[in-house]
Amino acid sequence: MPYLDNIYLNILNPDSFSYIDYKPQVDQYLETCERLGFRGVFVISPDDLEEVEDECGVPVFLGGGANGGVSLMRIKLTRTLVAVKSQYKNLDITEATENFVHELKVLLALQGLEQFPKIYGLTPPQDGGPLPAIVQEFIGDRQSYHTTSLLAAINSRRISRYQSVQVALDIAKALRDMHGRRLLHCDLKNDNILLQLTDKGHVAHDVDAKTFDASAPSYPANDAIKVKLIDFGLSSNMDEPGLYLHMNDEEQRTAFVRSFHLAPEVIRGQMPLYKLSEVFSLGQVFRDLGQLGDNFLDLLGNQCMKMNPDDRPELDDVINLVEGQLTRLQQLS
Repeated sequence: MPYLDNIYLNILNPDSFSYIDYKPQVDQYLETCERLGFRGVFVISPDDLEEVEDECGVPVFLGGGANGGVSLMRIKLTRTLVAVKSQYKNLDITEATENFVHELKVLLALQGLEQFPKIYGLTPPQDGGPLPAIVQEFIGDRQSYHTTSLLAAINSRRISRYQSVQVALDIAKALRDMHGRRLLHCDLKNDNILLQLTDKGHVAHDVDAKTFDASAPSYPANDAIKVKLIDFGLSSNMDEPGLYLHMNDEEQRTAFVRSFHLAPEVIRGQMPLYKLSEVFSLGQVFRDLGQLGDNFLDLLGNQCMKMNPDDRPELDDVINLVEGQLTRLQQLS
């Protein structure tokens, strides 16, 4: 990916004591990055980061999955909040390395696009594991340290009708930008999309749908909501052989129930993940957003989710249709 060459290789505060203190450890990860093919990656010394604690004095853990966890930290020099993602050290090293290389390549290739997390660099992980941790933009509330997924915002109905169409348009454009970098997301769904208010830099608070108070205020109707696409573990390069999901009959039945954002031809193994399967996933997002009062999104979502891929609209056509709906809503306001 040509975008990798645009990342500058350096150490944060190279003359500081922290660099000297951690130089052998930092050098180890520089060598690891270069060996894995990353010739230009900004490496941050561990002593230039500090943990962020909640009101009880407990370090903030943002979440984790099967392969690693994400902690909230702060770059001391700039006081910037960052999300630090580390691979678990007990993972199979071959698999862990493949996951790390894949995710970092995708994230670096997406740099400069507004709807994707910004990468600040790499740092040695806190647990001393063999692979660097990825330091990236924290997308959340700077006071509560919470994040808000599109799934939570829809369930709590905190988005207005107009905002739902704007969010739909931004997601579709983000997907188009990603395709422009020759990448497929391959796992687009509501919990892989984060929301952020843009008013005065304030970041929207997280909402727990199970305890949501109906009297609580919604996002102000005039505030713009930015979207950020995350989770690129399944992302694939369009210039490489297509990614097929090989499932047995039982796994397919489960996928049709639980992974309903995946196109049926992909679940059945008839097609790899490709542009029209991304349109199918986008359709599910639109249908969910349509619950917030805009029937147009629900109808367009149904069109995007046609069983026959040939009946689905192209992504550019989807964007044009949503832009038209947004213009109509603006004229009515």
